[in-house]
Amino acid sequence: MHARYEFIVRAWEALGPHIRRARLQPVGAAWPAFAAGQYLKVRGEDGRAACFSIASAPGSDTIELHIEAQAGSMTAPLLAQRHRDGLPIAVEMPFGACTLSGTRGPVLFVAGHSGFAQAKSLLDQLCIDAHASTAALLWSADADYEHANADALRRYTERLDFRYRSIRPDAPPEARSAALSEVLRQFQRDTPTGTVVVSGSRELTQAVLRHGLTVKSDMLPG
Repeated sequence: MHARYEFIVRAWEALGPHIRRARLQPVGAAWPAFAAGQYLKVRGEDGRAACFSIASAPGSDTIELHIEAQAGSMTAPLLAQRHRDGLPIAVEMPFGACTLSGTRGPVLFVAGHSGFAQAKSLLDQLCIDAHASTAALLWSADADYEHANADALRRYTERLDFRYRSIRPDAPPEARSAALSEVLRQFQRDTPTGTVVVSGSRELTQAVLRHGLTVKSDMLPG
């Protein structure tokens, strides 16, 4: 069941030229309950809501968001202003059922750019669970955003049986398609009972579905 909360933007920082990281803390003592892989909605001053995957795992000292600072976005300027002014923002949470609850076996995360936030929350939870986990990540991200998350990627390599491959968003479409096909075929061959989690865009989800795989995603058709 989701509810409405007020959060203070404790930190606002760049993760490269296109992504900003917000660290939120609730106003008051109560922490909203959520599961790794879920998302929240930020309410703008006009009442409209924007959805963002939570990039941190439950139990973290802040709730982390990765926000694309693109032209026309109302959320990035709003959070930046609230951070400067120390004023709260309205948030509704939690939403989504793309969690690893009840999942056993290897997991492949396919993430498009800031869709890495959802994968990060789930990978952080796998590290916290402290049991032998096999995970792989195919991530379409620019070099700055990837570098900004180097510590997290290093942690996954140290604590999990973790493989990782990145491809640049500005790579030719045929190169990106070939990389996706190669990784999916290898995952199907090596771990036919594994779980595939897709985050980032409906187009990416559709591309994975065309390979005949069953996936977990907040962007499934229907």
